[in-house]
Amino acid sequence: MQRFLLESYDAVLYSDSDEFIFASPDVLRGNSLAEYLGALSAAVGITTGYDLLHDISSEPPYNPGHPLLSQRRVMRRQPTMDKPLISRPPLNWIPGFHSAVEGGTPIPGLYLPHLRWFDLDQALIKGGFYRTSSWSHYNVENSLATYQREGEGEIIERFRANSVVAADLRGATFDPNASHTVVPDWMRAAIAV
Repeated sequence: MQRFLLESYDAVLYSDSDEFIFASPDVLRGNSLAEYLGALSAAVGITTGYDLLHDISSEPPYNPGHPLLSQRRVMRRQPTMDKPLISRPPLNWIPGFHSAVEGGTPIPGLYLPHLRWFDLDQALIKGGFYRTSSWSHYNVENSLATYQREGEGEIIERFRANSVVAADLRGATFDPNASHTVVPDWMRAAIAV
């Protein structure tokens, strides 16, 4: 699909359905995201990835009637989500779209929050689906995507651990260099989903 789109467009921005891509106001400087991306000199741009976390000790379950980012406060820096998602040449992505044969250039101020861990209830539902799904022998033998097959207890423990870290971030401000940080207000204002 990316190659097909490049027949009509100068660049393609790709993301999974559980990801958002944001550019900070510092790099946008009043431009739209499309204008900003159109002006990038990099042939392949890499986002800075995070996991959006659910602090189960202080945040209720996700309510689809309210904006998502108004319900979650903490993100964990996740280098595996630094993905080559903005491209001008055709790419040969590695399965999962986490890297490409062609490489890429990290784009400062371009952030990708990933929603895999944004809600305990959703994670338990997804975990149950994956545990009962068929997995290829290759994936199982090579321990690929093992987190997708975690048991309920493992998932709940993961969320409890995230909540301990979140407690230390009360009153914090967004720090793109920290292993855990808070969702910045400009990111919250960017979407109403």
